[in-house]
Amino acid sequence: MLIRRRDSPVEVDNLWALIRRLIATASGSGVSVKPLSRAWYVDAGTTTPLASQTGSAGAPFSSISGALTALGPAASEPDATTLFSLLVVPGTYTENPTIPPGRTLEIVAVAGESSSGVAGVTIDGTVTWDNAPSGLTHITSLVLKDVQVEGGITLSDSGGSSPEGFFFFMSTTGQYDGLYMNKGFTGTLDASGATNLNSVALSGISVGTVNAPNSGVFPVGSLINDPVSGASVVVTSCDVEDNITASGSPVQYVGCVFAEDLNVTSPSLFDGPSWQSFVAQGNTWNAGTVTVQGGFLAGQVPSPTPIAATGSVSEGSGNLFYVGGAPGDPGSHLGGPITITIDESSALPGDTMCFSSNDTSGNTVTFADEDTGPIGSLTGPGFFVGRYSGTSWQYLLGGTATLP
Repeated sequence: MLIRRRDSPVEVDNLWALIRRLIATASGSGVSVKPLSRAWYVDAGTTTPLASQTGSAGAPFSSISGALTALGPAASEPDATTLFSLLVVPGTYTENPTIPPGRTLEIVAVAGESSSGVAGVTIDGTVTWDNAPSGLTHITSLVLKDVQVEGGITLSDSGGSSPEGFFFFMSTTGQYDGLYMNKGFTGTLDASGATNLNSVALSGISVGTVNAPNSGVFPVGSLINDPVSGASVVVTSCDVEDNITASGSPVQYVGCVFAEDLNVTSPSLFDGPSWQSFVAQGNTWNAGTVTVQGGFLAGQVPSPTPIAATGSVSEGSGNLFYVGGAPGDPGSHLGGPITITIDESSALPGDTMCFSSNDTSGNTVTFADEDTGPIGSLTGPGFFVGRYSGTSWQYLLGGTATLP
């Protein structure tokens, strides 16, 4: 899938630097610049004998798993609150790395991405992080940067650890320079067993399935290939090709581009450009699930289910009604002023109704909520759009608003 170029790319390197500062601040006062003893090298092509591998530049570990085994769990609070780095030389590592608990750890490709846009380091296997109770109070974190994971990622914490965060970054972003997005992870990022996981940040990558029912999920500048679910999900500047759900709050879309054949079933908040892209692809949504904030016809969201209106009206497609003549039939159709009453019983917040008129008689059509009364009017050819606020129908566009 070729990713479309954005006008305002997310500066992932700057975001990466910010995340590292946040990790340092959250983990405790002991985090600053790590000494070289806290940075080990991994090189699958090393000729150093296994027994002599120390993680230095001259004697790197031959596998990520070997380095993690040598590292082991955090032994003390100062040990745990210092960021530890595994600097991995590009190559394919066929293994299933297990992250030791209680660590603040980053696994970083030494050379970043290759010129083709593919991550220089590939883990052909599953990454597992069981952050079991360690008796420590710091906030732990796991960062993968410029690493491609071909298998799944499993995050758990046995319910008794301190809070943790998971961050997955690419330093340069293929979607901005037209490269193919074949980096990130395939399979499933399963965090269903991580009850203390605060956040899953995914930046500049190709995103597989995400199941993080206890966590906030924050994809930025990424390609959403498969379903994503979390307690909350904020999607920023992403290409969305599968459905996203959140159990605790509405899914938020900011500056996103959508594929077709999607259906929004989870309450969702769109900005204007995201909503325009979603609708332009012919996607669908369940009644009452969508709210649009700004940038698109004052937040207009047509209801996917019919809403009743009584008076001299005829219904067109969706919630479009004709008053005083259908399209292509201008003339003096109204014999006097009329009132159209809009029903509230099946309306949900954000629903809209549009009334179109070709009448030239000069008579006024008044539009009224069934409980609160008139909300606006239309005289002569034109249109009137009302929006349901959750408690009553209100004037939105066209015609003339009736002031309270």
